Amino acid sequence: MEQGYYRAEDLITARIALADVVEKGFETLLNDKSQVKIIVEP
Repeated sequence: MEQGYYRAEDLITARIALADVVEKGFETLLNDKSQVKIIVEP
């Protein structure tokens, strides 16, 4: 990433609210292997 081959923004596959971390965060990561990184926003 430091060399510019990958942009961090391209690795984020979803953004979710803190209140949805279990339902939309953990469950999604466990069930959908195409997910790379889910950002939790307050």
